[in-house]
Parts: sequence; C-alpha cells; structure tokens
Amino acid sequence: MSSDPLDTPPKRRRRGLARRIALLEATLLILGRDGSAAVTHRAVADEAGVPIAATTYYFSSKEDLLREALHLHAEREAQRVALATQALGDTPTVDQLADQLADFVDTGLREGRLGLIAEYELLLQAARHPELEPLSRVFYDQIQDQLNQILKKLGAPDPERAARLIMATLAGMEVDNLATPTTQLPRYELRRLIGRLLHSLVEAESPDL
Repeated sequence: MSSDPLDTPPKRRRRGLARRIALLEATLLILGRDGSAAVTHRAVADEAGVPIAATTYYFSSKEDLLREALHLHAEREAQRVALATQALGDTPTVDQLADQLADFVDTGLREGRLGLIAEYELLLQAARHPELEPLSRVFYDQIQDQLNQILKKLGAPDPERAARLIMATLAGMEVDNLATPTTQLPRYELRRLIGRLLHSLVEAESPDL
C-alpha cells in the first residue's frame, strides 16, 4: 500500500488533521497553564484525550510539538490581526486604529490569557532554540507589515519605525499586565495610552521624533 498522503482517503486525512490540531491545541493549553517544562508526549495526549501513540505518531519529539504549536499560534494571531486591520477599510483614522489595537490587547489579556501566556512561553523557547526563531520572526513580521501599511495610509512620517515602536509598546503592555493581573489596566486606559502614542507618531513633523 502506498504511503503517499495523497493516496489517503479524504475522510481519513480530515480525521488525521483534526487530531493533529487537537494535539497542538493541547500543547498550547499546557504551555499557558503549566509552562514549557510540563509539555511531554504523555501530558499532551492526556490533555487531548487520545492514546500516547497518537502523539508520537505525529510528533517525534517535544521540539516538534513546540515548533508546530508556535506555527499554529502564529498563523492564528496573524489572522486575528488581519481581520482587525481589514475592518478599518481603505480610509482608516488614527482613532479607529487605536480602538482596534486596544481591543486586540484587551481581548488577549482577558479572553485569551492562557493563549497569550503560551505565546510568550513559545517566544522564550525560540530565544533558547535558534531553529524556532524563523517562525517567531514570520509572526512578528506579518503583524508589523500590516501595521506599516495602515500607518502609510494615515500619513505617518516614518511608518516602518512607527510600526516597530507600536509593536514594542503593545508587547510591553501585554507582559506588564500578564505579570500583574490584579491591577490590569482596563480597556479604556489601554485605549487612551495607545491613542496618545498613535497621534504622536502620525502627527509628528519629523521622522526623527
């Protein structure tokens, strides 16, 4: 019998893909809840409710699990940003962008808290394992490029530099508020701070500002 994946019946391929995604989602859940040290084939299998043999069939090592989990998370986050920026339309305003970015950060901190913790766990793994860095860069670059395009439409003097500063600011907000959940900034305060930053970047007369 051929081992070519294209020879696999469609129903079996769909079932295999669904199981693979379930295992990666279990990995992300464990990362966010318990940290990277807790990620093992057995723990992932138990979380996903499948035999451990299923985990080792799709992922030969913990590094494989982490790499593919980072890839899945990066794709989903890039899509989330894309949907948010597409909602701005062809003639965005600074205040509309500030609203979207505030919603993005606030949603991540509240509804997507475990996923956000998992993201930073994965980024720390990428810092320790150079083979994971390209995936983390793809994720970062996709989001920065989308911001760059919007900032160009808004007339920012230096959209590329502004996009990098916005990305760094949003990451700082996420980390700071994840570390201090009892004093987490409310959405309106996030919106106020992001709005002030955007107005200063877009309305600056010199790209050196």
